[in-house]
Amino acid sequence: MKKITVIISSAFLFFSFFLSRADEVNEKIKLWAAVSVTKPVFQSNSTENLQIFFALVNDGKTTVNPETDSSRLFINGKELEAWSFIVANGPRSMNYNALPPGGSIVFTYAMGNYFTNSGIYKVRWEGENFKTSEITFRVLPKPIK
Repeated sequence: MKKITVIISSAFLFFSFFLSRADEVNEKIKLWAAVSVTKPVFQSNSTENLQIFFALVNDGKTTVNPETDSSRLFINGKELEAWSFIVANGPRSMNYNALPPGGSIVFTYAMGNYFTNSGIYKVRWEGENFKTSEITFRVLPKPIK
């Protein structure tokens, strides 16, 4: 009987440990993410100035790798295939791969060549542990002279 009690107690402690570790893992990664553009309306002949800004804030209690290099960018619901190349290039802050609690990273890319046609664009960015709200902006046709 004592042996069964020891086994049951050990099993309880074992599972309690792993359940608490699972809560800690879920607690560790709390990222707030956002995307924005410089203005809500562009002319199709001036989208070369169109920049998209990306931001992440670590609202968790431990340092995390936000893994932005494996993130995905969606334009009008379609994944941008070139995004993996785009996001893997450019300058990096010191905390790009090790974002401390309360820390943030902000970076931008000139992406006007993806928005040369007139129309309404909806952009969303997501990674394994974050997802932005969708932003909307518009590209107007070339002005008629």
